[in-house]
Amino acid sequence: MKYSEFLFVDFENVQTFDIYSLNDGIKVYIFVGNQQKKIPFDLVASAQKRGESLEWIQVSAQGRNALDFHIAFYLGELNQTTANGLKFTVLSKDTGYDPLVQHLSRLGRQCRRINSLREIAKDAREELEDPDTQRIITNLAKINKSKRPRTRNTLSKHIMTVLRGEATAEKVIGIIDNLFVMNKASERNGRLIYNL
Repeated sequence: MKYSEFLFVDFENVQTFDIYSLNDGIKVYIFVGNQQKKIPFDLVASAQKRGESLEWIQVSAQGRNALDFHIAFYLGELNQTTANGLKFTVLSKDTGYDPLVQHLSRLGRQCRRINSLREIAKDAREELEDPDTQRIITNLAKINKSKRPRTRNTLSKHIMTVLRGEATAEKVIGIIDNLFVMNKASERNGRLIYNL
């Protein structure tokens, strides 16, 4: 099969995702840490259906950033051995990948880091019609740019405050993912940037 995109998943950092939503033209590499012994059944079942278009890579050693270095190695190696038109996407909330992603982009490779698969999923737009997400966008737009939450943690707390405890932790994560999918928020060097 000819692929249009390679997806590199940092499973230590993002453990909840739905690969059912991905196009067939995406080859998925899931990097699993040395100490990660449990993988959700739903993920394994959906992975099997992808056949050869999904590859598990378990990091054999443990250590700080061991998995990150493995992903960086694969990005570099595949950058040298695949056609330039093939896109690279890293699924991780770890902004430490950003300098490498930017470097590959400067070299001519279409490369980006995403926080959620909803940013590339085929049916993601339907989930964006969420009234709570719209409420948060409206609220953030009213706040002076210099006073908006600057980290994911402070944004999560802000959302909980605005929704007055009506939102679960999962709902808050979903709202933040929506902001990224809608290009209302992005992240650089661990700091949030808003486009409202």
